Amino acid sequence: MGKVAIILIVILVLAIASGFVAFLAAGRLPLLYHPVFAAGDFARASQDRFFLSIEAHDAHFDRAAVRAILERHGAAAIDEVFA
Repeated sequence: MGKVAIILIVILVLAIASGFVAFLAAGRLPLLYHPVFAAGDFARASQDRFFLSIEAHDAHFDRAAVRAILERHGAAAIDEVFA
């Protein structure tokens, strides 16, 4: 009976570990580099401001309209970063 319990615990731990690794792989994590890290004011984002990244993968994305929205709402700086 003791060996069965140990085997079940080992199987459970392996299942949890493989599920966690699958979760990281599905989310492409850990992401060690992103093109937005090259933006000019990115280093100050965690000190006194926040950083908003908008990725343009949609076919209906309008760069000028997004820039106008951000300017209208008082964006301190708008940097375009191309991957």
